[in-house]
Amino acid sequence: MNTIYYNKDNINYKEIVNILKNDGVGIIPTETVYGIIGNSCSNKAIKRIYDIKKRNSQKALIVLISSFNMLENIGINISKEEEKLMHKFWPGALTIIFDIKDNFHLSNLVLAGQDTIAIRYTSNENLQKIIELLGYPVVAPSANLEGDETGINPDKIKESFDHKVDFFVNQGIIDNNTCSTLVKVTREGIKILREGVITKENLIKEGFIVI
Repeated sequence: MNTIYYNKDNINYKEIVNILKNDGVGIIPTETVYGIIGNSCSNKAIKRIYDIKKRNSQKALIVLISSFNMLENIGINISKEEEKLMHKFWPGALTIIFDIKDNFHLSNLVLAGQDTIAIRYTSNENLQKIIELLGYPVVAPSANLEGDETGINPDKIKESFDHKVDFFVNQGIIDNNTCSTLVKVTREGIKILREGVITKENLIKEGFIVI
């Protein structure tokens, strides 16, 4: 397959969205590092991402949304504390793990057999536009082979994924390799599963109990 390359000045949103609607996958910067994105409702796209990343299929995928309204159609439970977190840090680099409902609407492959889902409202404007035009959330694991360093250098990413993805939005080297912060809200407080851009101190400063 021939990968279509874009830079920040020549992104063809319509073309990218059409690729995603047809089970395609591609690489694009998020608000943290480069990610491999695909339609979260497409089993075929999700399987491709697991395959080209050489990712363990028992590891769930992070899902990105472009608006609060998009949450309504996913099928998740949202507690008051989760709602507070969302409105304080979204859009931004905080990924929240939610419990799913029986009427979960995305591909079950996203969950990797779990009854929870990790969601983030991306603050990257290009990605927001793509998701909005697509009309569905996207999965977006980091653009690196399993076990390799995080995807921040487009040249190294190209070495791993050229001719394996349908498109690649190259916006240069990302300044740091800090991922999003991953949290789960419990009865006792907020549990940080992976500390990233948003620190424990950031959460405490905003009045949240961190355990």
